[in-house]
Amino acid sequence: MILVIRFIGVMNAAIWFGSAVFVLVAAPVFFSAGVQSTPLGKFWPGVLVQFFFERFFHLQCICAAVAIVHQLAEWVYLGRELRRWVVIMLGAFLIIILLEGLILSPKLKNWNLIRHGLNEKYAVERYSKEDQIHAAGMFRSWHRVSRGISLVIVAGLGLFYWKVVHAGDNSRFGGATKFRS
Repeated sequence: MILVIRFIGVMNAAIWFGSAVFVLVAAPVFFSAGVQSTPLGKFWPGVLVQFFFERFFHLQCICAAVAIVHQLAEWVYLGRELRRWVVIMLGAFLIIILLEGLILSPKLKNWNLIRHGLNEKYAVERYSKEDQIHAAGMFRSWHRVSRGISLVIVAGLGLFYWKVVHAGDNSRFGGATKFRS
């Protein structure tokens, strides 16, 4: 049972950290000069990234839930100390991920559509020039905030991954080496 719990924790942390690094590195490729010089233009790569981020949001929620359950399982089944900073960090990640996925991403999608003069069905829509300029400014500003949040989460996930891999024997009831005959 100990090995199964440990395996689940390490694999979850590896998948979560690896996917976050991949997204941080891969997403800008959609906006590179090479991709934007294709017939897709400047708008459609952004739409593809939004679909990509929707899937990534689901993966992050699953990984956060598994990480929280894993920490509780180690505490209950293995008697490991439940570290306050880890619980706070995982809770903060989950809240940030939910805020970004449920509030910020839909707003970014809407601002992107308005700045390109399109509606939800990607058909041409008439917006005033002021609305498009305002939407472009809001998109740029909040996109930078989103990228900053992603950097913070990747750094935190790196720390969490290190913690899971180097768990050690910090049980509540003492390690195996404490009892000597």
